[in-house]
Amino acid sequence: MSSKYHVRSNSFPSQSHPSSTRIEQELTKMKTWEATSTSTSDSITTGLSFLEDLYISLEDLLNMSSTQKAISHHHGEKFVEELLDGSVKVLDICGITRDTVIPCFWT
Repeated sequence: MSSKYHVRSNSFPSQSHPSSTRIEQELTKMKTWEATSTSTSDSITTGLSFLEDLYISLEDLLNMSSTQKAISHHHGEKFVEELLDGSVKVLDICGITRDTVIPCFWT
């Protein structure tokens, strides 16, 4: 039986973008570290290193032209503003944590 209507198929990428994959890997490392970490200075240093890697990966993703284009297209929408505000808060917390932890290694 032949259909009168043409059905269009959407083709989705078979793989995630490398930046997204890298973020997923960094999150997995963080979750594994969190589940197995102890409160030693080496463990804290490792966790901060993983956090730094995650934020570098996020920064790379956010600096991509396609991401910038998507953000600018939705600029001013409530969810984008909330997302950006949340990101700034997380970065502030990371900076405060870094500034608090680093002096501990010098004493």
